[in-house]
Amino acid sequence: TVPGSVRQTSVPGVPPGTYFARVTATNAAGASAPSQEASVGVSTNGVLKSTLNPPGVPISIEARTSQAVTNGQLPSSTFDDFVFPAGATFSQVSWQGIYCRAVNNSGLPSPTASAFNIRIHADGGGQPVTAAAVYTANLSLAQANETFAGAFTNATCSGATNTTWALYSYSVNLPTPFTAQPGVRYWLTVQAVTPSYGTYYGWRRGSNDNFLSYQFFNGGLTRFSNDRAFALAP
Repeated sequence: TVPGSVRQTSVPGVPPGTYFARVTATNAAGASAPSQEASVGVSTNGVLKSTLNPPGVPISIEARTSQAVTNGQLPSSTFDDFVFPAGATFSQVSWQGIYCRAVNNSGLPSPTASAFNIRIHADGGGQPVTAAAVYTANLSLAQANETFAGAFTNATCSGATNTTWALYSYSVNLPTPFTAQPGVRYWLTVQAVTPSYGTYYGWRRGSNDNFLSYQFFNGGLTRFSNDRAFALAP
């Protein structure tokens, strides 16, 4: 139990494993209904933040493009935030993505990424400061450990109907660990290096955290009320 003015807290002494947390608010009128669950991972070496989806093909899906295309088209970047109340150093980043084609009745697309850009940005007024990153790592496809995770059918891809999406999981070891300062909000973006938008790469929606992510495209930020699927580990 914490005061109503507190927006974050930590729980010491929790054994390693995956947990699900919910929050209930109480005022003079009584207690609220519990919030939706957020997944929390605790590793043997410290705290692991995780919004990764459980294994298997989901019932519904949503993704946002995050691509650095090499044919001269404008890039897109999707961001999700993280905060470690006590600070933390992590060297492993995992995430879940999709590939789809904006062609009606298109089948399972082949992956097109040749590399991935991992960037961490500072926070400015509750959104990412996109002008410059505080951390950048450029990883080859081999370093990303791309793993096929299933096919999602009868989906809509950028207006095209009855398309099949290819689901993939990734995990990279950063060349240099990143240290998050206590209580400071940061924004993570994972960007696929692809030849064009002929095949879209998207960062999948994750389990509920704070219902906040952004996409940067053509000079503007668009806010979305859902989270991306990622994990940070020591």
